[in-house]
Amino acid sequence: DGEAEEGAAEEGAVEGDPPTSANAETPVEEEEPDVVEELEWTPNDKLRRISEVNVEFIPYSYQVNSKKEELILEYVANFDRQFVDLYPSRAPRLLCPLN
Repeated sequence: DGEAEEGAAEEGAVEGDPPTSANAETPVEEEEPDVVEELEWTPNDKLRRISEVNVEFIPYSYQVNSKKEELILEYVANFDRQFVDLYPSRAPRLLCPLN
């Protein structure tokens, strides 16, 4: 028993360490899945769901803006123009994203 423990200690092998060329006959190669190819073929769920939506069943109010919403969008556009005039070097703002 004592000789086996001394031999392992001399080689620097610790229990639980992955085998390397120093403490095993063949090195261990880890295979990583090709993530790039997998992502290229993965469909975008949101685009798929949008393409499957039948517009005929969606209420008209969901498809267009009301007069109040149009007025608010005009206020937002005016604020954005004023902000750009005051702070031209600032990054563009995302005030009202497309739905």
